[in-house]
Amino acid sequence: MFEIVKAKHIQILDRVDSWESAVKLAAEPLLKGDYIEPRYVDAIFENTKKMGPYYVLAHNIAMPHAGVDDGVLKQQVSLLILKEPIKFSEDGFEVRLVFLLAATDNHSHLETLRHLANVFSDDAMIDAIIASDDVQTAASLLNNH
Repeated sequence: MFEIVKAKHIQILDRVDSWESAVKLAAEPLLKGDYIEPRYVDAIFENTKKMGPYYVLAHNIAMPHAGVDDGVLKQQVSLLILKEPIKFSEDGFEVRLVFLLAATDNHSHLETLRHLANVFSDDAMIDAIIASDDVQTAASLLNNH
């Protein structure tokens, strides 16, 4: 089994006030686990100001990230599941799954991205993850897909 996201790095919330709050909350488990430094979150915000929400991949899915030199200590992914969607821009997709990606280099995270791409292409799986009521169920869905 390939573990995409650890249960301890998943949070489920009804709603957040803003996309910035969503990014901060998604980053919390990685900050607490010493996977990223606070400047990594700052870099995501700076990049979003410059380029827009480049990491909103599709309806329901965002994968905020910054560069490998922006404060990544160890490779990891966290997930924030939102029951109420949030928009990262006025005309953008509604997002319920916020995967925060921390990659230590430009290659080692490719296996993780390959597995996530399989999940992202499965609408029923996305719906099941969103419908999850506990982190263990969400982790099991993701990691056993």
